[in-house]
Amino acid sequence: MKKSTISGLEESADKETSRRGGTPITFGLILIVIVAVAAFYWSDNKSPLCNDGSPKYTLENTPLQFCYSEQWGEPVLRDVVAKAGKYFTLEFANTDGLIMKFQSFDFEPADSNTTAFNFNELRLTADDESLKQQLMEQLKLKENELKAIKSDISGTRAIRAHLTFTDSNGKKIDTINYYVPNAIPDYSIIISANNSMAVAVDELVYDMKL
Repeated sequence: MKKSTISGLEESADKETSRRGGTPITFGLILIVIVAVAAFYWSDNKSPLCNDGSPKYTLENTPLQFCYSEQWGEPVLRDVVAKAGKYFTLEFANTDGLIMKFQSFDFEPADSNTTAFNFNELRLTADDESLKQQLMEQLKLKENELKAIKSDISGTRAIRAHLTFTDSNGKKIDTINYYVPNAIPDYSIIISANNSMAVAVDELVYDMKL
């Protein structure tokens, strides 16, 4: 075949490809860009932004991430001795009692210093009054010592409770607790702080990623 004939065929093919909207390579590049942008968007929305420059904490080997105030001090993990399963806490030195308690599904306390919360007994699809009754039974509190409402953290159902009572030692308790069953793989979480930190705790869980 003559060179001029080959050139003519190539030119004809180019015109046909242009008419059909571009080469397969071009389409492939566009698809790659779309996938990359989507992946970046998904990743960005699964991670707290911490726009005010506050530090971000990630619990190793879990999806748990949150922003916190630098004034709270560094988060400190503490293991608690257990008869079975696992239990550990995450605390901040410079806060008014802020603590996160991580309880494995098979946890059994080794002594009376730690209490296992029965997350399996919670029915989070119930109304607020029923949620209150459920907590009252577990915590052995009276009607006027607890308020509870439905909540969620990063799409995971939770209960927000306000506890006000006097403990067996005569100490007045006034705390905000979030109860989060199945928060991360193998663990449920209780997030607790004195009521003076109510706004800060609500903001903490609002941006938390699980």
